Amino acid sequence: SEIISYFNGKNIFLTGATGFVGKLLIDQLLRKCQPNKLYLLIRSKKGVEPQKRLEQLFQDVVYERLKKEKPYILETVELITGDLMENDLGINENSRKKLTEDVNIVIHGGATVRFDEHIKKATDINVKGTISIIKLCHRMKNLDALVYVSTAYSNCPYMEIKEEFYDPPLTCDELVDLTNRHNDEELELMTEKIMGKWPNSYAFTKAVAENAVKTYAKGLPVCVFRPAIIIGTLNEPVPGWIDNIYGPTGLLAGVAVGVVRVIYSDPNAKAAIVPADMVAFAIVAAIYKTNLMGPTNEIPIYNYVTAKENPITWSDYMNMALKIGKEMPLQKAVWKHSCTIQSNPFIFALYSFFLHFIPAVLVDLVLFLLNRKTGALRAFKKGNKFMSVLSYFSKKTWKFSNTNVQALWNGLNKGDKQLFNFNMESLDWNEYFKRAIPGVRFYIFKEGAEDIPNALRKYKRQSLIETTVFTLLYGFLAMLLWKWTSSVYVLLKT
Repeated sequence: SEIISYFNGKNIFLTGATGFVGKLLIDQLLRKCQPNKLYLLIRSKKGVEPQKRLEQLFQDVVYERLKKEKPYILETVELITGDLMENDLGINENSRKKLTEDVNIVIHGGATVRFDEHIKKATDINVKGTISIIKLCHRMKNLDALVYVSTAYSNCPYMEIKEEFYDPPLTCDELVDLTNRHNDEELELMTEKIMGKWPNSYAFTKAVAENAVKTYAKGLPVCVFRPAIIIGTLNEPVPGWIDNIYGPTGLLAGVAVGVVRVIYSDPNAKAAIVPADMVAFAIVAAIYKTNLMGPTNEIPIYNYVTAKENPITWSDYMNMALKIGKEMPLQKAVWKHSCTIQSNPFIFALYSFFLHFIPAVLVDLVLFLLNRKTGALRAFKKGNKFMSVLSYFSKKTWKFSNTNVQALWNGLNKGDKQLFNFNMESLDWNEYFKRAIPGVRFYIFKEGAEDIPNALRKYKRQSLIETTVFTLLYGFLAMLLWKWTSSVYVLLKT
């Protein structure tokens, strides 16, 4: 493996280590490769100190295979206490010296991924933090590669997205200056005007962060990596691993538990989704290629998206998930799962009222009468907001070019293609869901194969009750219709 040979003995600096893709990158870099040192930038969060967060990170189930195969490897990891929001990353002088003297590879994946993040905080983390990383890289004496992890939707107002830079409404310097000059309340009122056609602060600040790379990273060995919507793993380190309920996984979780019955989306729109482990493989390959290319003023961009030759629609996504989910329902489900995808906003609102709002009201009413804490309506409102945000991406089909990604894949030797298979053309979607659905059951809901028999019995009971209720309801409506038509007939006859 040319890739593994390259990474051996290297010193790597990773931001976003505690995030979904960050965890997988750590696994890939430590399990398959043998770096000299892996520096992880970690901040304090919710009163938990960086050292404690580092210890908690490696307690994650995703590292069980790593610790079994290489029990000594964690000695390679070194904590860098810092924060993307702080000036100069909040790194002390000793840590800064280590990074500038030793680091060969920088992977900047740290970001706030909240779509509704305040524009000031999103700018400080996603834009200002990126500028700070790039400035640090310019001081590094042995830098081989800098990979900036963006998103395929950074330029989502454009329906065709090429592997090139686009000009955002404001440059990185203009946005940082603007958010520094106004207080939070003023910025709140200005946000829509600032973002223009961008749907949320996440996509907008990622677009401006790309401008930061274009502006400040010239002359560095650098590339921009744009993954599509990231879903659970296909194979590594374990099939179906997922640690969050963002995006489509959140919808699956809601459907599985029986509370999401209708989704606002275009069933025929193509879903730009990619398994998380394949994203990690492609980033590793991009690092290797960036090292080969060396310093450049023509910064390459990689759109890592669903292959045009192997598309999947949102209808396919839901149907495959429901088919496999029927064989392994959730024991924790409040009702049997089913889901309708509706693209008409009026019909969706009607369905949502009867299938989401009314059940939420009834549940809260029962809880109130039992003198217990209510929360179904709050959950309904939160779910509606989540669905509204996601619908922007699930009601349209973007056209992505991925020539650079194809060249990246074709440039690998046979061994590296086997070890780091990120070829989306070869992905079997049916096989993927056979692994993803058990993954959601196990990693999100903590239910294993031993829970399936009881869950199936519960599912069949609920199906019988649902069928009986609807049969009685339809029978009652048919009787009313028959009586009404009979009355009309008598009136007309007389």
